[in-house]
Amino acid sequence: MVVALFSRRLLNDVVADPPPSLQTKHETQAKLLRFVDDNSIELNALMNVIIVGSVSFGTVFQVIEVDADIRTGWTWWEILRNIPADNLAAYQQSVFDNPVPTKACTSGVAYTLGDFTCQLSQGKTIATVDLRRSLRSGIAGFLIHGPLCHYWLLWTEQNLSFNNEWWTTPLKVFADQTAWSLFLNSAYTTCIMSLQGMSPARVKDEIQATWWNAISAGWKFWPFVHMLTFSPIIPQDFKLLWVDCVEVIWVTILSAAVNRDAEKALQVPLNAEAERPGLQMQEQLEKEFSAEVSGVEMRFDKEFLPSRDSMDGESGASGDDGDGCAWSDTCAADFGGESDAATETAARAR
Repeated sequence: MVVALFSRRLLNDVVADPPPSLQTKHETQAKLLRFVDDNSIELNALMNVIIVGSVSFGTVFQVIEVDADIRTGWTWWEILRNIPADNLAAYQQSVFDNPVPTKACTSGVAYTLGDFTCQLSQGKTIATVDLRRSLRSGIAGFLIHGPLCHYWLLWTEQNLSFNNEWWTTPLKVFADQTAWSLFLNSAYTTCIMSLQGMSPARVKDEIQATWWNAISAGWKFWPFVHMLTFSPIIPQDFKLLWVDCVEVIWVTILSAAVNRDAEKALQVPLNAEAERPGLQMQEQLEKEFSAEVSGVEMRFDKEFLPSRDSMDGESGASGDDGDGCAWSDTCAADFGGESDAATETAARAR
């Protein structure tokens, strides 16, 4: 009992009057946190450059070094000439040895790159691009698109070929662009929104609100691509690689078109990440934000800001706080609609 009382008194003394070493540690931590907070944009840009640069260098190095064990004595022209064919041969061998992991990685890389180029085409730079969003898209491609499409392509080849009659290719395209696209878009959206921490009810509502736009938008492009995908022109081992390469181009084209027309940004779905303005606004306003005016950075705390609706004078005079729209909230008026959910699209148009 005496020991317990002594220990409690000692602890109270330490808390009330911490030793100099502990004070110095706390001051150092506070300075470090303040430095990170004051330079968050610069640090984020530095991290983005390091990550993108490292991945790009590693990818280029891996592609160039595909013949490292057999190219002794080759000229530079011979090395460059054999890079495309030998990389395709290495990919085909990997598909033969480990089909599902290889195709999962293929879609993961394609979806990460697709979302990354999508953000760049929307006006972002290396410093401001959201790599977490690209990573979520890549995870969805790795877990959903790659493995599922591997088995789907095998199933269509085994069950919808019918002795390779001429009409089997349109039949496969029709099946892919209806039942399969609905299933795949729903699975992809579920994965993306789950990674964002959304509830199952929110995921269900999102799919119900966007499934038709997602499928109908894809009909403007993908049927023509899949006439080649399901034809004998592209070998079975390279069909998913072909689809993923076109996927990157498709997302980039869509994003550029949406960026030129603000109204289409609320109608044409890119993927579950790219067209979510309300969620992006909410995530941004969850944190303390800053604005730079005339070269002077001013910082605000959203807890002490008045509601946006109270700025017009009438709402502020009424004193009705319940009808106001706080700065930390996402208002439908921000996006020109009655409901924020109506402006969000959830599925990738495929």
